[in-house]
Amino acid sequence: MTEELKAKLQGMVDSHDIVLFMKGDRNQPQCGFSARVVGVLEELEVDYQTYNVFSDPDIRSGMKDFSQWPTFPQLYVKQEFVGGCDLVTEMMQNGELPQMLGVSLEEVPPPTIHLSPGIKALFAESLAQHEGGIHLEVSKNYQYDLFVGPKSNGQLECLVEGIPFYFSRGSAKRANGISLDFKDGDQGGVLIDNPNEPKFQDIAVSDLEDWLQTNPNAKVYQIGVGADAVLPFATVLDANAHREIESLDKDHPIAFMCMMGVRSQQASKSLVMQGYNNVFNVLGGLNAWTDFQGSK
Repeated sequence: MTEELKAKLQGMVDSHDIVLFMKGDRNQPQCGFSARVVGVLEELEVDYQTYNVFSDPDIRSGMKDFSQWPTFPQLYVKQEFVGGCDLVTEMMQNGELPQMLGVSLEEVPPPTIHLSPGIKALFAESLAQHEGGIHLEVSKNYQYDLFVGPKSNGQLECLVEGIPFYFSRGSAKRANGISLDFKDGDQGGVLIDNPNEPKFQDIAVSDLEDWLQTNPNAKVYQIGVGADAVLPFATVLDANAHREIESLDKDHPIAFMCMMGVRSQQASKSLVMQGYNNVFNVLGGLNAWTDFQGSK
């Protein structure tokens, strides 16, 4: 490692009391281990700096030598290397990490969970074959993980209609009031309805013009279209548009439109997860808009 690169990495480590070298960033982790450590830090509600090791090959290769640690993520606290995902998770569970960061953990009450008869029967069948309980993890971006296994240190436990559930502290907060159902068949699976999950709104193409008149400062972003298909009131969702969105207030009216309404739905969900609360998905996208205009 060159002295120049070593100084650069040291400067990054020194840039904040809590520094996480990870794959992706806190809003879009690009591996499950990085997402787990971000979840731990978010759960502790601490301020921290992240560096995306994918953004610079020198950082990615250099930090392995700098930390003498072969994988990512890598967590530093006050310029001292703490460890990777497994060690950070263990320290969170045994209380060592909150103590290191000076965080006092408040008591979290057990969440209220609603089970349908179908999923209750599925859980009971699984627990008859495997030890432990139902682990329900709800990330800060409301991604869900549901599996059977023994309870881990530091997890909260609650009994729901005779079914043991295990949660991290953050998951317990985000899962309060959740409803779980199960439908059999090719189109079935576990169905989750969580009242805490941020929601965007759908808007029909027939209502779009009225919505724009009511919200003259609204922003409409089109996804996956060429310059010749951009509507007069819309902007292509590109790097410049992303920077514009970042500059907007969280309650600014924003709508997304794609060709058929699928990618715009994904973009809308991503934005509400970042705290924006006035987000709309144009149903049916440009295809529906074209049909609607032709029917006038």
